Amino acid sequence: MSFNFAETPEEVDTITEEAIERADTLVEQLVSSSPGTTADTLLPLDEIGAALADSFGRGGFMAFVHPDPAVREAGRRAEERLQKWAVDLVFRDDLYRAVKEFADSDEAKALSGEPARLLEFTLRDLRKAGHELEPEARDEAKRIAARLVELSVAFDRNVAEWQDHLTVSTEDLDGLPDDYIARLQLGEVEGTYKVTMAYPDVVPFLENARRRDLRRELAYKFNTRAVEANTPLLKEAVELRRRTAELFGLPSWAHYVMDEKMAKEPGRVSDFYDRLTPPLTDKGRLELDVMAKLLEQDTGESIVQPWDWRYYDTQIRRRDFGVDPHEVAAYFPLDQVLDGMLEITGEVFGVEYRVLDDQPVWHSDVTAWAIVDGASGEDIATVFMDLFPREGTYSHAAAFPLVAGRREDDGGYRHPISAIVANLTKPTPER
Repeated sequence: MSFNFAETPEEVDTITEEAIERADTLVEQLVSSSPGTTADTLLPLDEIGAALADSFGRGGFMAFVHPDPAVREAGRRAEERLQKWAVDLVFRDDLYRAVKEFADSDEAKALSGEPARLLEFTLRDLRKAGHELEPEARDEAKRIAARLVELSVAFDRNVAEWQDHLTVSTEDLDGLPDDYIARLQLGEVEGTYKVTMAYPDVVPFLENARRRDLRRELAYKFNTRAVEANTPLLKEAVELRRRTAELFGLPSWAHYVMDEKMAKEPGRVSDFYDRLTPPLTDKGRLELDVMAKLLEQDTGESIVQPWDWRYYDTQIRRRDFGVDPHEVAAYFPLDQVLDGMLEITGEVFGVEYRVLDDQPVWHSDVTAWAIVDGASGEDIATVFMDLFPREGTYSHAAAFPLVAGRREDDGGYRHPISAIVANLTKPTPER
């Protein structure tokens, strides 16, 4: 199952344009079918969703992983365009009328299983688009939804592209192991190093660096990435969400979004936290008391700050439990961990994994794997593993669906394709 992703900004634009053109055609066919049926109402909606999702997987996803800044920016434009198109779709009056007309039909009322669930969710999304509101309120809700898409994409861009570091000397790295120091970028001044905002730099430093002032400085830099650019975006987004809830006559944004969640309404979440928080707080305070004693021994202070807890947690692990993260890591080289993970999951799920050497990838660090049914030998999925941080790419860890598995019109099945993106420490030839 070969996967073709965009390699240039132009390809991202083309993939996005073709998907939207296809979706536009399907929408026009849907709204012109009256009275509607499952075949000409629900199935086009499913195909529209697949077209947009596939377009993101081949084009918009490049915003998170591609090494070329121009391709990443094209991916963000694509992501924003696709999301805005989806916003416009659910606000269309003709779509609402077509779906409602079908929902009232005997055929719709007899649906069960996946088709019934798709209809239920479609009606929910149309209701949340404000089709039961007054026209002025619905127009405002639409403007807000589009603006929230813009704010989200801009916020993510600012974090991904943020560049900062902590400049340190060899003495400043007291407590860090030699292999950590060896992989740091060199600073502009001879004899200095850069501790970047990548997780493999930040987390070990906060866990091991003895210089409390430098732990504080790094934690502040990391937790305030793009703060100047993103604070006004966040404030605007919060206010727009509040206004959306107000338009729908709801107490809060949480009430607006949670009917899509298992809990259904915020009170259930609050009740869950009320039961969960007290025992965890009691346990946490006991652990903080132990950390506070160590902090007082080292500094004379007794209040554990956010830049302290990782460091003293690591010290306690070493002292009380004989667990040193760096020594443990030596027994878990990445290749060995991957082999073990694939072996265990292969046994549990009855599958096998095969490296796809001929599958193009967006960076030399990326590997592609076929997931094969152990009994029949049939290919059932593809997964990409992009496990190391790079400048401008996704700064956390996530699984991105690139192609959703779905039944095709001809009865065949399109196999799913996914990408695992992470920020693990990249192995070196020595370690």
